[in-house]
Amino acid sequence: MMESLKEKSQRVPWKGVLALFGGFLIQLTLGSFYSFGNMMTYLTSYMRQNGSPDLTYADFIIVQSVWGMTQGVFMPISGYVSRYTGPRVAMFLGCTIFSCGAFLTHWTLNMGLVWVATTYGFVSALGQGIALIPTMTIGMRWFPNNKGMAMGIVVGGFGGGAFIFNQIQTAILNPDNLAPEGEYFTDKQLLLRVPKLMLTLGGLYLSIQIVACCLITEPQTDPELLPSSEKESLDAEKNDKILMDQVHDDGEVFLTPTEALKKKEFYLLWLTRFSVVLITQSVSGFTKLLDNPLFTMIISYHLLVLSVLSSIVQVVSFMEC
Repeated sequence: MMESLKEKSQRVPWKGVLALFGGFLIQLTLGSFYSFGNMMTYLTSYMRQNGSPDLTYADFIIVQSVWGMTQGVFMPISGYVSRYTGPRVAMFLGCTIFSCGAFLTHWTLNMGLVWVATTYGFVSALGQGIALIPTMTIGMRWFPNNKGMAMGIVVGGFGGGAFIFNQIQTAILNPDNLAPEGEYFTDKQLLLRVPKLMLTLGGLYLSIQIVACCLITEPQTDPELLPSSEKESLDAEKNDKILMDQVHDDGEVFLTPTEALKKKEFYLLWLTRFSVVLITQSVSGFTKLLDNPLFTMIISYHLLVLSVLSSIVQVVSFMEC
């Protein structure tokens, strides 16, 4: 039995395991943006006391909208960035940009909503969009026969980011769990910690991401596992093409963006993703305000409707695909 376990452990690509863990850590930091509902209350309260006295939560939600729009626009482009620079370089570049978004917000908090939307919304989303894809594709390349497992482990970090960093943010800013006076916080000591928090988060993000990038390596390309057409052109395109998977030529088809736009599955997947994001964005933006019973009732009603519609769309998508 021990020999069997030893033999199995020798077959495990441990560099691939480290790559999955590194991808998990990066996604953990990138997913922290979904703690936006927690951050919004503190950032809005601080800005109201420092140059933007009429700012409301309804105004500040534009930051999340900018983040969502930027992610949607630049996510498809991230594939080209990864192809041009290589996935590890693209990953580190995206992580650096993401962390800079938090760093820069330390200063833009005193400059107005437009600047905060630029740094905390646009810059953060730009970095996230560039770094997100390589963490998943590298993991799948290490485990070509277990792509779903590899992606699930990596993306699990994205889901847990908001939960973990929400606790960190609150522990730094509001360790005594002070309640706001009315709708907004006014405690001077609490608000003084807000700009410093952005520096702390930026440093924490970057530190975790640097360690994670060191853990992530790419598997060596084995020409014997490549489709014949790729095998013939590998030497000529070695520095230009980043292979997503190492698979046998078993009929698997890869589409260009133009070809994908002609497939109904593309639009069904897009609609499914749209439905899911619609719900998550609605919840993550206002989680801190759910203590209000009336607000809770209104949000619950709308989320129920959105959930039913989303479920219908997803069922139709899976039936059609």
